[in-house]
Amino acid sequence: MLNQRILQLLILVAVILPGAAFAQSKPTFFFNEINLSLNYTNEADKNTENRLGFGAAVYRSFPLNKPSFWVWGFEYDLSRRFKNLMGEENPSGYQFYTNVTYRIHSFSMPLVYRIAMDNKGRSFFALGFYIDYLYSIQRKAVSETAFDKASEMEKGDVGFILGAGMRIPLSEKLELVPILEYKHGLRDIAWYRGGLHNRYFRLAVGIRQR
Repeated sequence: MLNQRILQLLILVAVILPGAAFAQSKPTFFFNEINLSLNYTNEADKNTENRLGFGAAVYRSFPLNKPSFWVWGFEYDLSRRFKNLMGEENPSGYQFYTNVTYRIHSFSMPLVYRIAMDNKGRSFFALGFYIDYLYSIQRKAVSETAFDKASEMEKGDVGFILGAGMRIPLSEKLELVPILEYKHGLRDIAWYRGGLHNRYFRLAVGIRQR
């Protein structure tokens, strides 16, 4: 289990650092980038089949009009995966499930540095970390007709982000931002037989105000 002080430090950095920089830039809106995304889980084990999901996000970048800059904001993602076997501990005892689909609804707060690969920043690498709140974890076995709440699981997660993208000018003030990211959650949020990590590739297309 992650050290609580490390988690608190990450939260402090993710909140205070963007706040200090916001005072130095004044976009038309507080958030100057919005995107929609598709994700594909990446749990590389024999017990898991990865599935497609989706998400949306809003960001604030700082400083504005620089080739390299920080991005901070909020993301919503729904990720899915299929497990051949999972064991859950509940009030009635330890129960096994076979051929079960899990879906995780999560809210993330990322802090990412987009590093320009050219003088104008038209292409970039992305490197950062995020804090996750997993507000709903559901499962459905093949024999069941609807999703049900999974047994007790971790609600918090932290992880790192790696990615690459482009900035394509649409007008003097707007640009199109396609980006491919990988989000790697560090915690085993299930902590029982079968294991469950929130890890996925994320392909997003956004609009950014310069």
